[in-house]
Amino acid sequence: VYYRSVINSKRTHAAWLISTSATKEDVMVIKDGGAPVNASKTAADIVPANTTYFMDGLNPKIALSPNGGHLVFTTTTGGYTPKISVMVAKADGTGAALQINSATDFHSVVDTYGAFSFPDNNNLLFAAGVEPKKTGIFRYKLSTKALSWVSNTAPPKKPWIGDNFEFDAGWVSPNGKFLYLLADQGGKTSDIMALDLNTFTRKDITTGLLINSETGADSSFVTLPGSSKVWFLAQKAYVADFYVFDQNTASTPVKLTSTVGTATVIGGLAISPDGKQLSYTLGHATTKQLMVMPSGGGKAKAVTSTGVYFGDTYAWTLDSTSLAYSTAPASAHSADEMYLVKATGGTPLKLHAAKDDVHIYSTGK
Repeated sequence: VYYRSVINSKRTHAAWLISTSATKEDVMVIKDGGAPVNASKTAADIVPANTTYFMDGLNPKIALSPNGGHLVFTTTTGGYTPKISVMVAKADGTGAALQINSATDFHSVVDTYGAFSFPDNNNLLFAAGVEPKKTGIFRYKLSTKALSWVSNTAPPKKPWIGDNFEFDAGWVSPNGKFLYLLADQGGKTSDIMALDLNTFTRKDITTGLLINSETGADSSFVTLPGSSKVWFLAQKAYVADFYVFDQNTASTPVKLTSTVGTATVIGGLAISPDGKQLSYTLGHATTKQLMVMPSGGGKAKAVTSTGVYFGDTYAWTLDSTSLAYSTAPASAHSADEMYLVKATGGTPLKLHAAKDDVHIYSTGK
């Protein structure tokens, strides 16, 4: 049994790849513990997840509709320069699979298909384009067999070659109405776009900003459980600022700061548990400080002093009144001390003497 597998969102069906010969695979589907059925029946190569001609971030290569009624998968012919077919089939194994990426719709140079997902039982979304940075998002409507280009705001042209995007990250809003994508356009900008999952139209949330999704140190995006707001760090012309928007309504972002610094000196973005305060670190090494400001915008205040090495390891207390953080002399970064400081500032309380590395996690107390 091949390791690539998926489960539908209602958790009633599972699908996985299974070898039928040395070079052939099929997609098996099982419903509620019943007998597995061969839903692909292609007798063709089905693309493994680790092939070089697919972006790693666009897996999986198979997907099931929410009710488990339909399956999408890819097949290849031609070895290392393959012809890729995107197939849709009934998950119960009845009928023949239908190829949806016809020659009239997709240019012959398109070599990337992936990120298959069903926002509902009648619509399929997937990425297609030319690796690595000419990718677009497309919609296939199962009931009408209609194909549309949803990430391109201009009238579609054929043969479709995809947009000039490399998608770095994505998520669905809590209310399920929007798919958000962080799209890198040639490395110059990395903006947020929203795809309305009812109308399948695109809205640009940011334009001309650079948002770093490549490193966790910057914590570019933060959310709170039960909240629809997204706070993020973005830069323009090497100047970084904080923004917030409502992901349930795809609202226009509100800029919270004015020239807070450069992205290279900002890290550790966090929101207090009550959602009222935003915290971050500012500076390098011995000049780094822990900053706190209102989450809706306003003036930031340093709650730590300079002159000590400060790491990005810190956490809010559950009551949103204080922050625990680690620090150490610049000459002994592995001899951390831990402190507790009020969010309003003041003299920190030492909780832990210098010894080894300290990593801080919130336990809710």
